[in-house]
Amino acid sequence: MLRTTGLTKRFGGITATDDVDFELDDELTSLIGPNGAGKTTFFNLLTGVLQPTEGTVEFRRNGEWTDITDADPPETAQLGIHRSFQITNVFPTSTVLENVRIAAQAHSDDSLQFWRNVNAFEEHFEEAHAILDRVGLDGKADVPAENLSHGEKRQLEVGIALAGDPDVLLLDEPNAGVSSEDVDDIKALIEDVASDHAVLLVEHNVDIVMDVSDRIVVLNQGAVPRGKQHDHHRRHAMSFLELEDVQTYYGQSHVLQGVDLEVDEGEVVALLGRNGVGKTTTIRSILQLTPPRSGDVRFRGESLVGKDTHEVAGAGIGWIPEGRRMFARLSVEENLRAAVPDATAVDEALGTAYDTFPILQERRGQRAGTLSGGQQQMLAIARGLIGDNDLLLIDEPSEGLAPQIVSDVGRALLSASEEVSILLVEQKLSLALDLANRFYVMDHGTIIDSGETADVTAEDERLRRHLSA
Repeated sequence: MLRTTGLTKRFGGITATDDVDFELDDELTSLIGPNGAGKTTFFNLLTGVLQPTEGTVEFRRNGEWTDITDADPPETAQLGIHRSFQITNVFPTSTVLENVRIAAQAHSDDSLQFWRNVNAFEEHFEEAHAILDRVGLDGKADVPAENLSHGEKRQLEVGIALAGDPDVLLLDEPNAGVSSEDVDDIKALIEDVASDHAVLLVEHNVDIVMDVSDRIVVLNQGAVPRGKQHDHHRRHAMSFLELEDVQTYYGQSHVLQGVDLEVDEGEVVALLGRNGVGKTTTIRSILQLTPPRSGDVRFRGESLVGKDTHEVAGAGIGWIPEGRRMFARLSVEENLRAAVPDATAVDEALGTAYDTFPILQERRGQRAGTLSGGQQQMLAIARGLIGDNDLLLIDEPSEGLAPQIVSDVGRALLSASEEVSILLVEQKLSLALDLANRFYVMDHGTIIDSGETADVTAEDERLRRHLSA
């Protein structure tokens, strides 16, 4: 119904919407993310309130796609894209009926017949009453809108948006400021209008989002991180990597105590937990550096237990270890060349590494051991990215790095996730949630929690409780 390609909006040096590719089908899609993520800016770009710096917006009606990038709000509304607003936006001194009737008239062919008495347009009043009945306000048709409760004003806004029978409804936080007793009414109304309209919903109440959505899209810092569009009724394919009841010991110390974990192909999974709970041991168990005493580790359906570590690597599993291990006396370029098994692919691999981290090209002749800590981490990550890997195990990539370096690393890993599956161990929760599709939380060698990253934020009390010391 509606799609964007490379949609970007900059305000001076601030990028509010960053290269967003998005599609809305005939369904209810929820757009979620923290405050300031760019959700309302995205709505304003879709409806012509703002014009994008780059990219396109297209709308499909009667089977034909139309470029509406440069359309203004009246044009998008007449096409069939209607919206509600984050802050209630009604005519306060007009009655409830008049608010909806004005909207109905605005979408009719006779909207500009200025000299005719409004009472001559009986069909608009009929439509308005039908809409008010649908949104539960027909009993208050003659009440001035300013006398409604806040929840009722929200219902009225949805009614205004329904006038003219739009193809697409954009609902911007319809529950914002609504009392707890009105939440169920608004939720029921959202479900009702979604039965016969394509709906894009911005909503901070995650319980409502999970109950009503067909699909969920995460917007963070103006961008949709790769993989952050989730089918709410997600069904897993055969797991790419699977750990089943893994029991691992260091001598007599029982470290992993029945770990069950899965990574699907094309997925990024974050493994979270406090220091010392077994996250790195999980990676070592996969690699058979510390083989499990019992349980199974399967990759593409084949058990890795009992294999040598070089055989695990040969199967397509790469490792970016904690501590940036590298050949300190070799140059940057020599370290990178050592990671490429196919000599004919070296030049291409080096190009990829240098495109990802340009500073490495500047330092390509420098001994790796003399690089700064951030540069060494870039080298370790680049070396993992250019190997012939289908799955990357990444252990604490942001440890000890300055914020700008963390941002560079995050972008590199996000780009890499388009090509390989990733199991990520990361203490920086915001980075892990930005990159991953799903998460597991580990404590005392067991998995104690798991879920979709779309359902949580870095401020989530559930995660903070698990990860606090």
